[in-house]
Amino acid sequence: MIIPRLCKSIAGLMVVLSSIGVWLIGGTAQAHVLPTTTIELDVHASEITAALTIPQSDLEAASGIDLGSGGQSDVDAHSSELLDYLEDHFAPTTLDGRPWAVTFDEPTVGSSEDLGTGIYDTLTTTAHLVPPAGTDERSFDLGYDAVIHRVVTHVVMVTVRSDWSTGTIDSGREIGTVGVDSVTGDITPLTVRLDDGSAWQGFVSMVSLGITHIREGTDHQLFLLTLLLPAPLLVAARRWGGPARPVVAVRKIAAITLAFTVGHSVTLALGTIGFPVPQQTVEVLIAISILVAAVHAIVPIFFGREALIAGMFGLVHGLAFSATLTELDLTGGQLAVSLLGFNIGIELMQLAVVAVVLPPLIVLARTRIYHPVRVTAAVLAAAAAVGWVFDRAGFPNIVADVADRLADVTPYIVATLWIAAVAVAALLLRGRVVGTAGPDAFATPPDRSHNRATLRPILQELLAAKPASDWFDIVTEARLPCAPINDVRSGIEFAGRIGLEPVVAVGDGEESLPGGRNLVDTQQRTRLKDGLLDVVVEASGGQCTDFAAEQSDVLEQQVVLDVDEVVTHPALSG
Repeated sequence: MIIPRLCKSIAGLMVVLSSIGVWLIGGTAQAHVLPTTTIELDVHASEITAALTIPQSDLEAASGIDLGSGGQSDVDAHSSELLDYLEDHFAPTTLDGRPWAVTFDEPTVGSSEDLGTGIYDTLTTTAHLVPPAGTDERSFDLGYDAVIHRVVTHVVMVTVRSDWSTGTIDSGREIGTVGVDSVTGDITPLTVRLDDGSAWQGFVSMVSLGITHIREGTDHQLFLLTLLLPAPLLVAARRWGGPARPVVAVRKIAAITLAFTVGHSVTLALGTIGFPVPQQTVEVLIAISILVAAVHAIVPIFFGREALIAGMFGLVHGLAFSATLTELDLTGGQLAVSLLGFNIGIELMQLAVVAVVLPPLIVLARTRIYHPVRVTAAVLAAAAAVGWVFDRAGFPNIVADVADRLADVTPYIVATLWIAAVAVAALLLRGRVVGTAGPDAFATPPDRSHNRATLRPILQELLAAKPASDWFDIVTEARLPCAPINDVRSGIEFAGRIGLEPVVAVGDGEESLPGGRNLVDTQQRTRLKDGLLDVVVEASGGQCTDFAAEQSDVLEQQVVLDVDEVVTHPALSG
């Protein structure tokens, strides 16, 4: 009894497994995908280009042309035959039957891959379709039957890759297929009906393209972000010093972004209209621009000339931007509108980056933690730039690979900056509220006008007592007499003699000299801004006029109007 039952169970199991096997085999055969022809349409102002990709095996079977091994030399040898065949089987017409003009580029060898067929050799070419004068190019019969007139299992997939007037860029939107009806054996024609477009839609798409280009362009973003690092700072003793007023930082970075936009606009236009662009050289120069900006963020090498440098490097970045528009093959009015829209998109994205990143940098620049933050970020940017230089020169490396993925972590970095900035702002606000700034932090300034009137003669007296070679001459430009003081302590003692309160600016704010106050201190800066301080002892190591030029953006009111004397000594530069 047991054995017969066991046999029946085994037999039943075999039937089930056989059924599953037949279903799987049938399903696989049914799902098998044959190589297909693809036609990608790019719609232009006066013509439509069609990028054809045709499987070589099916093309040989349908045309009777033997391509041998299928290499480029074999295709070149039969180029005229292949193009004649395609001309006979690609004949678009208007909806009322008038023929379009069709020309082909030389065919080239390629390869494609499908899940069902694997990798297979292809022939690619571009057809230029020009409608009769005065007809609508947005509605026409495709008139394509190459391969499918002989290979009945073949299918042609037609997509719109780009259509400027509808804002379609690199979309691959399918609009139909051409094949053979399995019942009637007739070829199913395809009528192309493109959506109506407008110049406004094209303009908006170009603005969007400019935004996307910066958002996805890690190197362009890094260049801008690296220029932002020192934007909230002043220079003292040829090093980055205390923080600038927010309005000064904003004005500086606005000039930088504007100069960058002007620079890249010039070369973007030149590159788009046909100016030869050596892409590899341009990409290397972009990496070098990031390296230069990173060095400047550590040590000021072109302070006060950031806008000029940004404009110069903008010329380089613009050449890279031009490759994007060149691929669209635009002409005439479409090209002009595209240049405008693309530039606006780039500028909008740059302003968005500045609006998100600059505020926390301005807040953090008021603290001691900003120095290591700035230097660390600049060093990382420099490392990424060096990696890109070698990678783009033909030497791949892991540093470049990591740098290419920086965009993935940028949101987290920005979020961290904002969290730190909010915390710092809260602490500063709390300090003001509880009065930690000191009892006289907001006191009414005393009337010291009588002391100012006596300041210059005393300075001249001190100058006369010292060897002329040891001191700077008195400089009177912009009402800024420059006089010598033996050292910082003497300067402080001197200020005390005439009842003035000095501020000592030393380096980047990491030092503090006895008896003086550091210029980078937020509360002292507030008091300086309010005109409570009369004498500045500046360790600039240069003429007082240099100091005035460097600091006038922050101390403008005091230097030009309120502060009558600036005291300096060359020994302080060490």
